[in-house]
Amino acid sequence: MIDQAIAIGRKGIFDSGNSSCLGGNISPALLDLQRLEYLDLGGNDFQGLATPNFLGSLENLQYLNLSHSALIGIPLSFGNLSSLRCLDLYAYSYPYDTVERSWIKDLNWVSGLSSLKYLDLSFVDLSLATNWLEAFNKLSLVTLRLQNSSLHYLPYSLPNWNMTCLSYLSLSQNNFVNSVLPKWLSNATTIETLYIRYSNIEGPISNVVGKTLPESAFNFAELTELRLATNALEGNLSQNHFAILHQLKLLSLSCGERFAVNLTNEWVPPFSLTSIELRSCSLGPKFPAWLKTQKQLRFVVLSNDSISDNIPPWLWTLLTIEWLDLSDNQIGGNLPGLVNFPSISSWTVLDFYFSYYYGVVVDLSSNHFHGPLPLWPNVTHLNLANSLFSGCIPLNICHVMTKLKVIDLSGNNLSGSIPPSICSPPSLFWLRLNRNNLSGEIPKSLSNSKSLLTLDIGENKINGTIPEWFGKRLLSLQNLRMTGNMIDGHVPAQLCQLSNLHILDLSHNNLTGSLPSCLGSLRGLKFMRFYKWFPNYGYFSYVFTPEMELVEKGTKKTYTFTLDQVNLIDLSYQKFHGEIPNEIVGLSALGTLYLWNHLSGRIPEDIGSMQQLETLDLSSNNLSGSIPLSMTSITSLSHLNLSYNNLHAPIPSTYQFRTFTDPSNFEGNPKLWETIDYGLLTPQKNRNVKENRR
Repeated sequence: MIDQAIAIGRKGIFDSGNSSCLGGNISPALLDLQRLEYLDLGGNDFQGLATPNFLGSLENLQYLNLSHSALIGIPLSFGNLSSLRCLDLYAYSYPYDTVERSWIKDLNWVSGLSSLKYLDLSFVDLSLATNWLEAFNKLSLVTLRLQNSSLHYLPYSLPNWNMTCLSYLSLSQNNFVNSVLPKWLSNATTIETLYIRYSNIEGPISNVVGKTLPESAFNFAELTELRLATNALEGNLSQNHFAILHQLKLLSLSCGERFAVNLTNEWVPPFSLTSIELRSCSLGPKFPAWLKTQKQLRFVVLSNDSISDNIPPWLWTLLTIEWLDLSDNQIGGNLPGLVNFPSISSWTVLDFYFSYYYGVVVDLSSNHFHGPLPLWPNVTHLNLANSLFSGCIPLNICHVMTKLKVIDLSGNNLSGSIPPSICSPPSLFWLRLNRNNLSGEIPKSLSNSKSLLTLDIGENKINGTIPEWFGKRLLSLQNLRMTGNMIDGHVPAQLCQLSNLHILDLSHNNLTGSLPSCLGSLRGLKFMRFYKWFPNYGYFSYVFTPEMELVEKGTKKTYTFTLDQVNLIDLSYQKFHGEIPNEIVGLSALGTLYLWNHLSGRIPEDIGSMQQLETLDLSSNNLSGSIPLSMTSITSLSHLNLSYNNLHAPIPSTYQFRTFTDPSNFEGNPKLWETIDYGLLTPQKNRNVKENRR
């Protein structure tokens, strides 16, 4: 029996790429195990090798798992596995976003899998596969997962529906073209769980609902999960549509201009939900009283629902809540000082995956809450941004909230110093305190947060110097934003030891001295990143949204899920002097560079090697010499400001510089002129512009 089952190296969903996982070639010696029934190679790291064709010769296999293993391609020989009951080929292999995804052109081979009950082809590229639904319709599947499989065509009808045992169907994240809810759903009456979110489904919901609605998903009396979020549906749903859904446990809807949900406060739902997500559904102005009947709720998302009521006291009696998102409403009132959210340690084994990566999430951002900050044990993600909280941050915040991973208190009226305890949780990876009235120096206790990825204390009254221990203790730091404070002193050379740093915003402070040449050694700005710094997966649309305000191309922008792709240095509005260090041209992945200061000397001649630059602002310095010709080869450069320096000689007129036709790009340089072909800026015009600016 020893050769009937093999499970190697599987550690968890996000362990691909871990050095402790297996890699290399899969040996054909596996063929010697002719009685092999169970083979699990999931969660290993085969680094883009081709899936071995010989696996299709293991005819006794009943279970085959190659998920999260970075294997490429699916051999046609898999069609020989007629005994196979479970086939898991989930192809997403974090962090190998650069590895070519598996793809399938011909699905005829699946017809040979006569015993198959479970099939997962999520993240396998099926864009070239025609008649994909007809191919799967030949099987007696119970579970079919096709999440993010690059499907573009969703058939509206089928001659016959043969998957009469299908219980679970996922078609999420496929961006179907001009698709409506298909008619064949009315025949798929055995489906209990249906995922179609992020799939670009549009058109009237009445296409699949009839009488008031005979072909609807609302006729599935055994339905346990209904997810219709983030699509473009039309029509209206009332509480009557839910009348027979007694088994419903999860309800996820997002409304829009053409799709609405009408639920009265007096409604008594026929179900008892564990999870509810209603986004942009205009439930207000009153807080929905019918929610009080749901005694088993664990996940509550009522964001952007036009609720302007005070938060009801009974909400805090629903002590099973593990995720509370009431963001983007106008909810007011004081929050209770102490709420005992469920302890992570009390969760079941089945909850371990969620609890390990996310924990207890509370997002009450963008509301009208006021008063002091609450202290809630067991919370791991706390977002109270953009509200009216005032007073000091409690000194014992992290002594009470010991499990914090995310703290976002930005955009309030908080004052006083940053308490030492706020920086003490070793699991903290996101700390955002910007846009408050905080003062004092950066506490030394921050050095304990060795997992910290983002620190944003911008737009406060923080003083003191940049600690040298930043570069010795915060080695995971990727985003550092300290703009708009009263920080003085030099930029410590130790800061250059932050090898993962790719956003550095120290602008609008009182920093002095010269720019450290070691900035050119920031490894996070030398290489393009093709992976996500944090996998943004959640039980609903997201569990955590990274957010940061940065100036790019002269305009302040708010970055969320693209933040990990931003490469920026902003050292403007300081008192730096001396030359621009030549070493900075080694930052070949840098996209934005602001250096408005008192710098002198020449622009580095090799600046053209910074091929990813999109924004370059060297204005209001004392730079001299000519504009390096190498700069014309930076084809990505779209925002340039060299005004108010002492530059001279002609403005280049080739390649990328042909796009810079605005005189303000070069004004304030008395010795700078352009070629006759441009004719935009002469020395006399330059002097006139400068006088007008004064």
